[in-house]
Amino acid sequence: MGIKSILLKNSIEREVWTLALRKRSAVSLYKGNAEGFEPLKKNARYWFADPFIFKHKGINYLFAEMFDRKKNKGVIGVAKIKNGKIGKFRVCLDLKYHLSYPCVYEKNGEIFMLPECFESGKVIVYKAEKFPYKWKPCHTLFEGKYVDTTPLFLKESGKEIYFTSWCGEENCGNDNLCVFDGENLKTVAENDFRVRSAGNLFYDGGLIRPAQDDTETYGCGLFFYGVESVSGDFKETEIMRVCIKGNKEKDGDLELPLGENYIGIHTYNFNEDYEVIDLLVKEQENPIVLWHNRKKVIDSIIKKIKRKVGRK
Repeated sequence: MGIKSILLKNSIEREVWTLALRKRSAVSLYKGNAEGFEPLKKNARYWFADPFIFKHKGINYLFAEMFDRKKNKGVIGVAKIKNGKIGKFRVCLDLKYHLSYPCVYEKNGEIFMLPECFESGKVIVYKAEKFPYKWKPCHTLFEGKYVDTTPLFLKESGKEIYFTSWCGEENCGNDNLCVFDGENLKTVAENDFRVRSAGNLFYDGGLIRPAQDDTETYGCGLFFYGVESVSGDFKETEIMRVCIKGNKEKDGDLELPLGENYIGIHTYNFNEDYEVIDLLVKEQENPIVLWHNRKKVIDSIIKKIKRKVGRK
C-alpha cells in the first residue's frame, strides 16, 4: 500500500468551505431558484469562502477568502470567470493576520476593498493600485475588532452607511449587527444569531440585505431581509431563508438541492452575469494537516460546545 493510500485510509472527516457558481437567470436565488449551482473542485492547499463578484472592463473577477492550510490563516484571492467557469485563484492580498470577506466596490471611479481583518483591531479600506492583483491601505474606517463590514450607498441621498459586527470573545460577530454612518457606530441588534452580514445589499423592489443564519451552527442557513428603515431606528423584515437540502425549519424555506456532504451556506453575491454562494462541506482531511491546524480545530469544537450549553 502506497503512502497516499495509507493517508487516505486514515483520513478524518472535517468541515471546510467551498464556492459554487452559476450563470444568472431571470429568477435569482432570492426569488426562489435554487437549481444549477456548480461547486468548485477541491484544492489541496486552500479552501474558499466569502465570494464577491466584480466586473471590470468586461471581465468578471471573483474575489474570495482563500484559507491557507499551510499557514493556518486566510488570504484574499482572485480568479477570472470565463464561460461560466471559475479560473485559477491567485493571491492578491496576504498580511500577517487572517483575512476574509473581500468586499470589493467602486466609488468615484476608483476600486476599493473592505477585507475582514479583525485581528488588526481596525476596519481598513484598501485601494486598487493595480487591479485586481495589487492593493494598498487607503484609510481606517473605524477602529475595533469588527467583521464582515459591508457598505451601502443610499440612492436617495448618496450617503454612505456600513453594516458590521463586533467580535467578542464568545461569538466573534455571529450574534450582533452594527451600523456606521461615517460618524457614529451604533449597535442595532444584539444576542441575535440571524443578523451578521452575508454579502452586498441590493435593490429589487426595495432594499434587500443578505444575512447569516448562525442559530444552530455557524453557516446553517442564509436569510434575505427587506430593509424598511436605515436612518433613525433600523428595521428589517425577513423575506425568506435559504438552506441546504434537509435543513428546512419551516415550509417557506428554500432548499439547495445538493449532496448530503454539503451542510451549510453563509454568503451570497451576484452581478448581471453570475450568482455565487459559499458552501460548508464535509470532506476527508489528512491527519497530518489536522495536526498542523490543531489549535483552530480545538477552538472550533470548544465554541460549538459553549453554544450548545448556553442554549440549555
